[in-house]
Amino acid sequence: MEGENNNYCEKSNVDHLSNLPIPDINELRDSSSHKQTKKKLKSELKFLRKVQKLETRIRHAISRKDPIVEQSAREELKKLWATREDVGGCSEGIPFTGSGQIDPRGGPTITDPKRDAALEDVVAIFRELLSSLTKKQGNEKENMQHHSAFTSEVENTIDPAKSLESVNSAGDVDGECSNIIDNPEKSKSRKDTAESSDKVRETQRARHLLRHMTKGTQTASMFRDKTALRGYARQKFYGRAALVIESLRKISPDSLKLKSSCVPDLQKIELGTCWEKLGKVQSVCSIGCGPGNDVVGFIAFLKQFALKGNLDENACLREVIFLDFAMKEWKEAVLDDLTQILSPRYVQNVTCKFCDITTPLLSGESDNIENGEIWQIVENTDIFLTSYLLTETRNKWDQFIVQLVGLAKIGAMFYFAEPMPWQLHRLIRLSAGDNDEKSEHSDIGLDYSPLKKLRFIWVDSSMHYPELQPLDGRIGGPAVLLCIKS
Repeated sequence: MEGENNNYCEKSNVDHLSNLPIPDINELRDSSSHKQTKKKLKSELKFLRKVQKLETRIRHAISRKDPIVEQSAREELKKLWATREDVGGCSEGIPFTGSGQIDPRGGPTITDPKRDAALEDVVAIFRELLSSLTKKQGNEKENMQHHSAFTSEVENTIDPAKSLESVNSAGDVDGECSNIIDNPEKSKSRKDTAESSDKVRETQRARHLLRHMTKGTQTASMFRDKTALRGYARQKFYGRAALVIESLRKISPDSLKLKSSCVPDLQKIELGTCWEKLGKVQSVCSIGCGPGNDVVGFIAFLKQFALKGNLDENACLREVIFLDFAMKEWKEAVLDDLTQILSPRYVQNVTCKFCDITTPLLSGESDNIENGEIWQIVENTDIFLTSYLLTETRNKWDQFIVQLVGLAKIGAMFYFAEPMPWQLHRLIRLSAGDNDEKSEHSDIGLDYSPLKKLRFIWVDSSMHYPELQPLDGRIGGPAVLLCIKS
């Protein structure tokens, strides 16, 4: 499909919330004549966010069995919709990331058992991973204590003065141990306090790492802190895995039935193709994998939506490839434990490789030394998963992504999730041949034409609202783009 047709989901003539004209993304960005249109679109976005906030309050009230708060929120939601004289058709089913769809007129919620079961699978794997990491941390602490005691003994042998101090200290320790034996509750309390202290340290160090990742200022040395990486996994694993499920389930036939009048014929064809291809996925590659959350989300999605028909009953996938520029650190901190959980129960084979998307996938006539033999792996991959990676490596990913798309097989899919859609908009503009978007970090002679083979579908909260897709914001949650190579 040529560049002008790539943004079909942005230019489809679908009945939308406010019947506003669908602007060209470049005109919306550059032309002063579209300032008023952009202002209206932002107002539209603000309204939809209010709707989503009330829907979330209703769901929480239902889960807490609080009929008073639920009724109050429903009344407020009805009043909010009453202020919109142009409400109709597709507007009554605002997309959101909760467990069911709220009828704005006060009707019941529509639940999705498959979605809920998939999230439960993520929770089960995540709990097993945390249990494994906790046990591993205990062993690491014990080894450190043994090492410290051995070092102290060696030092005391060399220095007799310190040996006397050690004897006195040992006496105190023996007394303390006897107190703990006599008082097991004290021992349990100390263990709980130690575990709580570990979690606090993990959280603090993870936040420091996350701040730099958000700004794109992370360095390789920051990933050498095992505590920070495990804290990152505790904070982000479930949410990122759940996002994969929430996004991909939007294109299921059951979900599309709720929005059939909002989906243009061209998009229905593309969505059907995507769904069919998801059912045939055997090889998954997670780029910038971190603790492996995207793969777990995808496995849970496949398992519950019964898409794996042609695979072995004992595994959802034939192959999973984890790629990250801090692979050694992630393996030691999390991935080694996760691999033991996933294989062979869910995956037949798991591979972990170093990968840096700020350097070319291919360099000249030979493989890039940095990225090794990755190019041989990606040629047979069915779907590539990336989360927040383009934002973290902003404007430095051009060569890698262009070469990745060029090497990928026809029909390969690409899942991109980003906190804001600005880098995804840039990807779309590059696919349309926008020379202004070419990065100063890229090879001057880089040929961007492979990107023209990508077809795009937004699978976030803007999926059925093409007039909102050009904006640098979403109704709720991150921006998610699904691409297919034609």
